[in-house]
Amino acid sequence: MIVYYFDEAGRYSGYGESATLPAGATDKGPANETDIFDGETWVSDGSAIPQKLSRAQARGALILAGLIDQVQPSIDAISDPLQRALAQNDWDNRLEFERDHPQLLAMAAALGLTDEGLDQLFIEGAKL
Repeated sequence: MIVYYFDEAGRYSGYGESATLPAGATDKGPANETDIFDGETWVSDGSAIPQKLSRAQARGALILAGLIDQVQPSIDAISDPLQRALAQNDWDNRLEFERDHPQLLAMAAALGLTDEGLDQLFIEGAKL
């Protein structure tokens, strides 16, 4: 069988063939070489920032970050009626949220998120 090795910190360290499952190995392969084995499964170390989240993932990440209740007031505060309507339409109807979409970047800024904060929101959202 193919086995995937990890070091003491859970970092992927290679793969090989073995008749049995040796210590420091699993039969489950990582999605990325930067993933960390947590004893049961491989998890992202955060080095790969997801570029899209589903509607449920995005809203879930906002809930976990304590920001969900700030979204509607931020939309309501947009002074330009057309931009406010577009932002409301996105919030109400978008099925996927793209990390680099201009409307999302504007909303992230309105919520006080830095680029790193937005990256973290996408990382956490991808876990949901």
